[in-house]
Amino acid sequence: MRIGRPHLVAILAAALACLAGPIAAQAGKTEKVKTKVAVDSVTGDADVLYTYGKVSAPDDRCLDNRRVQVYFAGNGNNLKFDIARTGRNGGWTAVHDINKVIEAGPFNTILVKVDERRIKAGGKTILCKPASTDYPLTD
Repeated sequence: MRIGRPHLVAILAAALACLAGPIAAQAGKTEKVKTKVAVDSVTGDADVLYTYGKVSAPDDRCLDNRRVQVYFAGNGNNLKFDIARTGRNGGWTAVHDINKVIEAGPFNTILVKVDERRIKAGGKTILCKPASTDYPLTD
């Protein structure tokens, strides 16, 4: 039995229509990935204060090049400390002039916020969700 050209075109069109639905549904999909941000340590010398931390997420694509905002907070006072970018493993370092921190203080908390990031991958969007944490300062 031989299939004529019109029938072959109709069969191919039906097969493509069956595949198009799942592909189109996947194309517009957004995958949300929960993110955490942490402060690992705070150190300094006579001139500079360093804050070290890490962003973590179950999807490694959400670790690199994340914008991390670091603030000193306390007594109704907020001082923007630094804006850092994460490396491939999610690590970040914020640096600030210690004299400006002392002048603007006193502070009892470091507030860290990581911004959301959208990544296009394979026809879908990965939304790396924002996160924040407080790191209490002790005497």
